[in-house]
Amino acid sequence: HFKSMGYSPGNDPLSNRRREGQAKRVAELVAEHDLQHEYIVVAGDLNADATSPSLSPLLAKEGLYNVNLELDPSQRGTYRTGREQLDYLIISDALKDILQNVHIERRGMYSKKWPHYDTVTGRRTEASDHGAVVADFQL
Repeated sequence: HFKSMGYSPGNDPLSNRRREGQAKRVAELVAEHDLQHEYIVVAGDLNADATSPSLSPLLAKEGLYNVNLELDPSQRGTYRTGREQLDYLIISDALKDILQNVHIERRGMYSKKWPHYDTVTGRRTEASDHGAVVADFQL
């Protein structure tokens, strides 16, 4: 979970710098592995859209792949209305080779745009305000 966007303005330079520092550190940790042969997954709420420069140290890293790119751009969003991708499964090339399917599980979120479980009747009963990125692999 990278630095939250919830307690500062979206364009707050300090928050963006913190997320960029977090992305750089994760990229350093990932660099210790052979991304062509090892199954590596970076997963979580990175609190920035894929176009944000703060995530580029991670999203532009050779050997890693953002599985949401498998989806139509209109389906990639994970937060509330689905406009922004804040949640990620970033996988090594070794896993990309065996990636079968990707979808966003939104039924635990309350939304008028997306279907939800019958027990999700409002924001108080939703499991999260984020959809889960789900990927299937053929091992």
